[in-house]
Amino acid sequence: MARRELRTANRQIRLGEVRLQVANDGVALAAEKLRNLLKRREVGLTTTRAVFEGETDLAQAQTDLADAEALYDNAITSYLRASGRLLDYERIRFINESSATPFFASGAAN
Repeated sequence: MARRELRTANRQIRLGEVRLQVANDGVALAAEKLRNLLKRREVGLTTTRAVFEGETDLAQAQTDLADAEALYDNAITSYLRASGRLLDYERIRFINESSATPFFASGAAN
């Protein structure tokens, strides 16, 4: 069970890295396309509608990038959880003092 979770999480991380690269390339391409459309509009070679469509394409590419980043972060979290290192990564540790009820502390201050 644990091996399967680790393999799945590792596969999701690799897939997430590819998604991030594709999404970054998409944003760069959409931004370049919009720059070209704006230049062409200045000299009357394209319409305002085409520029709006270019802006829509850039916004969609940026949304796709945000989605890819979220999926990648989820894959990292799944891997850390499956490997038992999530609490260490987040610097969460449990404290149990005899004079107090058990609780947990988070962050670098503790």
